[in-house]
Amino acid sequence: MADETNGKGNSRTTDASNENRNSLTGDASNGNGKSSTVDPSNENDNSCITDEPKRNDNSRIADETNGKGNSSTTDASNGNGKSIISDETNGKGNSSTTDASNENINVSTTNASNGNDNSSITDESQGNDDSSTADSSHGNDNPSKDDESPSSADKAQSTIER
Repeated sequence: MADETNGKGNSRTTDASNENRNSLTGDASNGNGKSSTVDPSNENDNSCITDEPKRNDNSRIADETNGKGNSSTTDASNGNGKSIISDETNGKGNSSTTDASNENINVSTTNASNGNDNSSITDESQGNDDSSTADSSHGNDNPSKDDESPSSADKAQSTIER
């Protein structure tokens, strides 16, 4: 079933000027789309659900002008994103979570303008931070147990030796 000026359509249901579509359901001027459900003006789309003009998108759910995205969930103008969810202008990160204009992100969790961050959790503009826990300027403090006064056992021993 194809409706309204479809050219070369190989889909079950296509509407309104679709070209070369191989999807189950495609709507409103999609070109070369191979998805289950796609909406307005998607081109070369191979995802399950995509919304609002997307090109070359291979993700499950991608929203708002994603180009060439291969992620589970990406939002708001992500380019070449391979992440699950990521937040706020991360560049070249490798995270699980990405939102809002992220490019090439592959980190676990990054927040607020981190660049090239490959750590587990980093907050607010930290660069190349690979330490577990660092506390206020301690340098090589590894004493076992040094006491300045001799113990009562030491005093008793010295009395016996005398």
